[in-house]
Amino acid sequence: MREVVFDEGAKIIKSPWLRIAEAAAYCGISRTSFEDRSSDLPHGGNRRLRLYNVRVLDRWLEGLLEVPFDPPKVVKRRRRTVRYRAEDDKDVVLVHPTTGKIYS
Repeated sequence: MREVVFDEGAKIIKSPWLRIAEAAAYCGISRTSFEDRSSDLPHGGNRRLRLYNVRVLDRWLEGLLEVPFDPPKVVKRRRRTVRYRAEDDKDVVLVHPTTGKIYS
């Protein structure tokens, strides 16, 4: 629960809605990890200001939502490098697609 104090203690507002950094701290993870994991998590606000409800975060941490807390890790494959060999160029014949002219 977030508390907002106005005018040196004149008004205190308690809100169950947390911004991204506050929600990440509430879940105990970094903001970057929270943004990566919570892309499908229900939230209020808009694209620029996302607000997360404390009750939704509690259910998410307990594993009661369809959105997993630990999403499966995507393994990035390394790009296969093809080495250039001079022998490969000997058999190459280029043909213009419209004129049919052969370039060798």
